[in-house]
Amino acid sequence: MAKLLSDKVPQIIFKPIIYRIPVLLNVEDTLTFAEQKREKADHTVEKLVMKKGMLNKEVDKVTAKWTEQRVVEEAHKEGHRTMNPCPVYDRENRKLFLFFICVEGSCTEWWQIDNYCNKTRFCYITSEDLGETCSELTDLTQYLPEHCVTFAVGPGHGLQTKDTRLIVPVYSYIGVKPVKPVPHAVSL
Repeated sequence: MAKLLSDKVPQIIFKPIIYRIPVLLNVEDTLTFAEQKREKADHTVEKLVMKKGMLNKEVDKVTAKWTEQRVVEEAHKEGHRTMNPCPVYDRENRKLFLFFICVEGSCTEWWQIDNYCNKTRFCYITSEDLGETCSELTDLTQYLPEHCVTFAVGPGHGLQTKDTRLIVPVYSYIGVKPVKPVPHAVSL
């Protein structure tokens, strides 16, 4: 019997999908969000995806049954790539907020810093049914600090304080030429 070339040399038939910046949020169900990419580089992000998990607690272990992965279609701005999912659950109003950034084209963070030119938008969507349906995208970029060169939310999830305030972690590079932009930790 003739040996096939594939018996000796591994072949890649499908290009693997890469997921980065995973985040879990445990509310009524466990929600997970991540970036889906073509390659490891940040400028290859294609979309945000999510799954829901139902926890099953047994005597000696906890397992999860996950839904099929779905693309978070509402978390998209034309001509931009969506990155850095950062969910926050408003327990008082039973509303999920999914914060993220939308970066223009394939523009990199370092290009924005080197050119003092922000190409990133700070956005969110909401859901009152844990991601089954979502609102339209809201852009909050105008509320960022002055002279913001670039920024990102997260990674991870935000939180809600006892007085119901939602807190979203953000890092931002702020600077005005000729001073090199400096990173800052900001919460919104």
